[in-house]
Amino acid sequence: MDDGIIRSHLLVCDITLCKMNFYYVAANDVCYQLHACRTLPIPATVTPVHGYPAKLKIYKTNASQYWQVRCFFRGRVRTKSLRTTNKREAFIFAKSFYEALVGSYYTQEWVGQKMHSSHQLFEAVMERAIDQERDRLLRGELTKGTFQNHVSRLRQYWLPILGKKPVQDIRHGDIAQAVGILSRRGVGAISISQYLQSLRWVFRLAYAEEIITHFPAFPRVKTISTPRGGFTVSEYRMLTRTARKLSRIEDHKLPTHRERAGGIYTRTSSIPREMVWLIGFMVNGFMRPSDIIQIQHKHVQIIRSDRVYLRLTLPETKRHKSPIVTMRPAVRIYEILLQYMTRIGKANPDDYLFLPEIKNRKTAGVLLASHFKYLLEVTGLRRGQFGQSRTLYSLRHTAIMFRLLYGRGIDLLTLARNARTSVQMIEQFYASQLTAEMNIDLLQSRR
Repeated sequence: MDDGIIRSHLLVCDITLCKMNFYYVAANDVCYQLHACRTLPIPATVTPVHGYPAKLKIYKTNASQYWQVRCFFRGRVRTKSLRTTNKREAFIFAKSFYEALVGSYYTQEWVGQKMHSSHQLFEAVMERAIDQERDRLLRGELTKGTFQNHVSRLRQYWLPILGKKPVQDIRHGDIAQAVGILSRRGVGAISISQYLQSLRWVFRLAYAEEIITHFPAFPRVKTISTPRGGFTVSEYRMLTRTARKLSRIEDHKLPTHRERAGGIYTRTSSIPREMVWLIGFMVNGFMRPSDIIQIQHKHVQIIRSDRVYLRLTLPETKRHKSPIVTMRPAVRIYEILLQYMTRIGKANPDDYLFLPEIKNRKTAGVLLASHFKYLLEVTGLRRGQFGQSRTLYSLRHTAIMFRLLYGRGIDLLTLARNARTSVQMIEQFYASQLTAEMNIDLLQSRR
């Protein structure tokens, strides 16, 4: 029998056996054969690539006519068809495959490191610290004003200086240099210490996240607190008399383009009538200026028993919620104020005691402070005996000082709780100008 006919019969038999065993082969096989796994490398074709790691090899399989490449890399066997039947080209393509494999891996690793390092930049840690402190604000552990002040210092000053630096690379010299800039700008020691306190927010979070193992050394700033200072009895009388005179001045100044709310924003030579009552009310009521602008008639209760006084149930300020009880003169002042507000229709429970026509209470506070500053300039009492600048807050100092001077054996704890402050604050600030000679009668008293 002819050899060609024999080969044809054998090929037909192989095809028949493949169909009977439900085993189908690829169309590009030169000869259809049955194997346990057709993708296994043919041992005789496995060839390492010269000049590259021994794990990089090219080979052929029974499943394809093309050369394949195989490489064990980073815990996995990576394979790919080189799409060529030429062995010389297969070597070239295998080298490109390995270089691309290594290059892609280290590119991903570099990007990951870069992302990780950006996670540790000052600006990123700062924003996470702000978010963390915002949660404290929502829980009531932090006041809104304190939070806003710290955020403002961080974003407006520290961010431009340290924003692009990794937190772990910030050293004492960087912080000292920034503090030096503040000093040259004329920022006081107390304000600088507040800037540093804001910066500690960031480093506390960086330490908690284990980005840093220790805090950098912060520059030492010696703070010398200068109390605003109160008024003496004669100065207090001068203030009330002058305020009464200025409130009676008929101002005929023409309205300007800046006039708002009935001329309240227009600077005049007079002051509102409420300023007279405000001065006496604060000196006899121990309130802060931030309290005085929030007092509504519903917060005031007149108590007439063995003692006559006002009980002020004010909103919480600086984590103090206890009511304030006033001196007896505050009752008379409030009754006069109430009669006046009743005549002008501003004596409802939700109406404010002072400047009730202004709904924005921050604006009301600014106006009251401005009017009081003008009053101090007219009386020449703008500066205290130690050169400190006096403000509306000085009336609270006066109230506490008068109790220390003229109260009969009052203890600091009772005074501190009624004034919504601490004994330490009274000793450090409010009583800082109190001398032994001022209370000579109590000092020389006998049982």
